Amino acid sequence: MKKALFFALLISCISFSQAQTLSFSYNYQTIADGDTVILQAQANNEFQFTPAIHNNDLFNLVCIIECSKLNTTTSEIVSVCTGMLCKDGYVSAPFQLAGNTTYSDTHIDFDVPADAEMGLFKITVYDTNNRNTQTTMYVKMYNKNGNLGIETNDNGTTFAAYPNPASDKVTVDYSIEEGNAAFVLYSMTGQTIRHTDLSSNEGRIELDVSTLPSGVYMYGIKAGNKTTNLKKLVVR
Repeated sequence: MKKALFFALLISCISFSQAQTLSFSYNYQTIADGDTVILQAQANNEFQFTPAIHNNDLFNLVCIIECSKLNTTTSEIVSVCTGMLCKDGYVSAPFQLAGNTTYSDTHIDFDVPADAEMGLFKITVYDTNNRNTQTTMYVKMYNKNGNLGIETNDNGTTFAAYPNPASDKVTVDYSIEEGNAAFVLYSMTGQTIRHTDLSSNEGRIELDVSTLPSGVYMYGIKAGNKTTNLKKLVVR
């Protein structure tokens, strides 16, 4: 069956040689080299990003996580933690990464003011003995009021998916005011996983999620180029 945790969305661009040795994942879904993860702060304006790091080679590595901010925003990375050791700022302490293992005891702590503009951050993990052995991802961090870059128009629309978490089937109850709408389920890779046209302004649909990878997905109602504020669906 499947397992799951929190939320995020991605867009991909692979570098084969780098991802072959080191790679990231988040919520049990792979982050290809060069992917962009879209995150949103919680009500307390903080976000703790917990990616896992994979060493896909046989050899032991000593790695460092290095971060940088790529645009002007009041959002900041407060600390980068590996194991019990947290370092303030944008660079972690070195940590051991054995061959063919996953290192999941790391987190990157963000401070995201409620009025902060979207922040773009670059996160790289690399082998201290060979800087060419690395993988990189990008993070778009939105404040708690952000709309994740999607033009929204709720327009009296209501919808809910259950059970949540789910493992086999999901039922979606909906009520919309606009015609020509569709239910859309997005994966963490930013891909549309399900697109189901809604035949009436009020009703119920069922979705089979038994074949989906474990993780967090986002869903909403789309009409034209506008989508409702997205909700989280956990699949496990």
